[in-house]
Amino acid sequence: MSSLRVLNNDMRPIAELDNISELWLTRRFFEPGEWAAKLPFFDGAMEILSEGVYFLVGDDPSKACLLEKTEVADSDSPQIGLSGGTLSSILKRRIVLPNNNDNFFRVESQSAETIMHSFVHSQCIAPQDSRRGFPVLEAAPDRRRGAVANWRATFSDYLHETLTDVAIFSGLGYDVRLDVSRRRWVFEALEGRDLSSAQRANANVIFGASLDNLGEVAYEEDLAQNRTSVYALSGNIDENDFMLFVSREPHVSGMELRETFFNATSFAENHADLGMVGGARLRELGVFPAITGRVIDTDSFKYGADWNLGDIVTVVHSRAGKKIHQRVTEVTELYTPRGNSFEVRFGIDRKDPVRKIDSIERKVR
Repeated sequence: MSSLRVLNNDMRPIAELDNISELWLTRRFFEPGEWAAKLPFFDGAMEILSEGVYFLVGDDPSKACLLEKTEVADSDSPQIGLSGGTLSSILKRRIVLPNNNDNFFRVESQSAETIMHSFVHSQCIAPQDSRRGFPVLEAAPDRRRGAVANWRATFSDYLHETLTDVAIFSGLGYDVRLDVSRRRWVFEALEGRDLSSAQRANANVIFGASLDNLGEVAYEEDLAQNRTSVYALSGNIDENDFMLFVSREPHVSGMELRETFFNATSFAENHADLGMVGGARLRELGVFPAITGRVIDTDSFKYGADWNLGDIVTVVHSRAGKKIHQRVTEVTELYTPRGNSFEVRFGIDRKDPVRKIDSIERKVR
């Protein structure tokens, strides 16, 4: 059973909560996570559990959480319910404000990591309105990883949603970690390792029920939103409407041909732009097989050491006859007095790209 270390708003330890009946932590690669815990009521609880405190799951600064909700039952054996977001949920508290007289905040021709750093720096670290800054937030070094793109966002966009759009587009993740010794928050882009059986540079990590390291496994493959071809239109090319047909599989026809349309007039100024936008549309509207399951920690594959959030691993579903190489995009750690378990999502939730595709297309320039 894991404990919760409580730090005050100056990041100094003030308590250790170890009499916990249930604790779960959901970490996500592409967006902020969340957590919740239940424990018996104790004298002085409300003085300790105040707004602004931090919680470290298992005394791990990389698993820092914020308290956003406290519930106490008024009964003979009262329980305290605690919940909130991981430290990166602070980014949910900011919208994207444009600079100067522009209607948008823009980043032109930069890597995905630089784009994320630019948004965080402008909205949270050194904003024009100093009231919007987080005094303890800094950014890790920008390593300029990820595809180069142009990006823009404005008032209607929350900062964390913009970062998630960039992350899904590029394959990079992001997080905010707690640096206890320096009493700072550190924003950083994340890049998972490829541990799949499709490569040989790194040791392979393979999960499957038949391998006794994956239980209660479920496979899903949704074809309803799949599109193989797009007609991309732009009125900015040669001052005439120009439509380009882009296909993932040029020779597909008949029942297998699944079409869509996209108006790219806002940002495609040449044929290359139009082709790139059409290709991006098809990538987002492809088939996203997803597997969820309860990972069994074994001596072979230890969570946090041999594999971690963001890594690409191989998952075998024997009954479906599937072997896919997928990124670990979400891990829920569940701690109870009966033992610990891990619920894992491999691949992007089908709802995510469908929900975000329109905003991604608006912002990729």
